[in-house]
Amino acid sequence: MTSMRGLVGVIVIIVVVSACAGSGSRETTVMCDVASRLSAAYATTSTAADRIDAGDTDGAHTLGATARMEAEDAHTLLQTIRTQDVRRGSAWGSLLDAYGHVGQAANAAIGGFGGVRDELGRARPSLATAAESLPRCFTPPTT
Repeated sequence: MTSMRGLVGVIVIIVVVSACAGSGSRETTVMCDVASRLSAAYATTSTAADRIDAGDTDGAHTLGATARMEAEDAHTLLQTIRTQDVRRGSAWGSLLDAYGHVGQAANAAIGGFGGVRDELGRARPSLATAAESLPRCFTPPTT
């Protein structure tokens, strides 16, 4: 099951990157990249939650740290967008919110704590909202 999630994450990233190449404005391309990175962090954190459930806190720690770095990279990239109209838009705000929840889930995984799936659950609506604004480059996670 864990390898299937990893494969799904890789497929999502490929689809996102492919769609971003022809998506138009720099801001849209950046937000597509952010969505891709957050999707990867989400998938990695979900796998970390599986490791916690299996009692593998060391594995969860490693995956959580990787996911946290992915989420931080996404946040740094998102902050490069300076256009105020874009920053006021639903996609930008939703990606920022998703970053917070995915980051908190990754932090919980690093510590081997519970609540990882709860935080991921809080990230899903934000990712879904972002996907509505970025339909050509982003498919949000459903689990």
